[in-house]
Amino acid sequence: MHFQSRRLHATAFAAALLTIGISCSSDTSAPVPVATIAITPPSGNVNVGSTLVFTVELQDAHGKVLSGRAISFTSSDTNMATVTAAGTVTGIAPGSVSITAVSETKAAQAQVAVMAVRDDWTTYGHDARRTSASLGSVTGPLTLAWSYVPQGTSGHALSSVESAIATVDAIFVRTSLSSGYGYGLSPAADRVSPAGQHVWTYNMGSDADFGDWGSLMSNRYVMNSDGTRYVDITSGLAVRSNGVDSWGEILTDASTVYQSNDVQIDGPGVHVAALDSTLKAVWTSNSFRTCRGSAATMAGGLALNNGVLFYAPAYSVGLPATHLPFASGVFAFNASTGAKVAYHASTPYSRLSADDSRVYLVENQTTLVALAQSDLHVVWSSTLINPGEQAPVVANGLVIVGTAADVEAFNAATGAKSWSSAAMSGAAAHWYSTYQGGTCGTVQIPVAYGPTTTIAAALGSRTLVVTAYDGIHVLALGTGVDLWHGRVTGIPGNVGNPVIVNDPAKGAVVYVEDGGKLYALSVPPVAAVVANRR
Repeated sequence: MHFQSRRLHATAFAAALLTIGISCSSDTSAPVPVATIAITPPSGNVNVGSTLVFTVELQDAHGKVLSGRAISFTSSDTNMATVTAAGTVTGIAPGSVSITAVSETKAAQAQVAVMAVRDDWTTYGHDARRTSASLGSVTGPLTLAWSYVPQGTSGHALSSVESAIATVDAIFVRTSLSSGYGYGLSPAADRVSPAGQHVWTYNMGSDADFGDWGSLMSNRYVMNSDGTRYVDITSGLAVRSNGVDSWGEILTDASTVYQSNDVQIDGPGVHVAALDSTLKAVWTSNSFRTCRGSAATMAGGLALNNGVLFYAPAYSVGLPATHLPFASGVFAFNASTGAKVAYHASTPYSRLSADDSRVYLVENQTTLVALAQSDLHVVWSSTLINPGEQAPVVANGLVIVGTAADVEAFNAATGAKSWSSAAMSGAAAHWYSTYQGGTCGTVQIPVAYGPTTTIAAALGSRTLVVTAYDGIHVLALGTGVDLWHGRVTGIPGNVGNPVIVNDPAKGAVVYVEDGGKLYALSVPPVAAVVANRR
């Protein structure tokens, strides 16, 4: 009787469990299999350097949508487009590629056309962020298409070629000419056709050129070297001028010129400013002026992102008793109003660059830093040995710096070193200095006596173009492997200041200069891209 009672209790307990939906035994049934897979959109276009996101829907045999299943993506040609585990496709080089999504035993495909896009190099560092990264594809061997020698103007002979910026339609060569006044050099510029033919020469007609890069704003070529000038790109005539004695870096967008002034001589004092299309100051900040030789800045880099202008001056004063109302470091200003929104104390050494969330520069001569754009706190830092002063190149999640011995790349998110190239001399670009004295003392001024950049990124081929003492190198962007290097026949010596322009119809062109000539270099077709560039 006792045994029977226990048995009845056990039976009742099992029944109760079933009533509330709990099984006494384990469920060994298999998940419902995937019957169909659909990828959306089934086809699409993406520009080189841009992204396209695919989504996938899974269904069982009864048309019920399934979730939580593993999905993998692959690209039929990673030289043309890559795809992440989440289905984000990035265009790499022009062509057609298939993207395949797989879940369990089912697969679906989408066709993607990767489109070449026009990409002009319109300012120092290529763009407002100073990334030095073009959408063009550049592999080796590079060959000489043409060379150009500026002729100067009557009474003003060519002294040197300083740098060049370029579009698909025109190249603008910054030159220094003899001033004709018994001393100094006059800033000038030539417009050159894509075939290497002279179009016009503009001579500023002043007497102190420190080699600052030009920049394009709509239909104006802008110079800030011994005064700021807006030059009409069609006629070659100055349409706006603000006098003389202003030198420094400039950055342009569609309607605004941002400029720094590196030194006070007889003109305005040191400052950073935004100028409108009529050359009128929208705002001015960090302005200091007392008398000739009062203050200067050896670094004065500019970068613009998300409506914020970043400025990195390294100040000096002519006399120890001079008191500057601000200190060296990195400043963030509202680009529309000039209001200061953040500050980071340091001694900037290089120019600076930016991505979506951070700014990068070398400070205190040996430290590469990443600063959060929100408040300029240090996110990470890494020690370098004898780095150059070019704005760090920002490309494919890497921050890249030339040093006296090699080229080094760091993970932009973490600061971990990703790679170092083979030994390479001449990859560290520098500004040099001259001195100017006056009643307020003697100050040091940055001067471009040689190349101020040596590295340009070609995102279409995931490569770097590096000018060095043994010739030009093409490095794999992901690994630093030297894919090609050599001296280009027809160029007798060393070159620098590489810029890359991408013409959708003709491909990329690389422009370099050697201080006396501008050279246009032809690039092999995209099909010649080597697989190990990744």
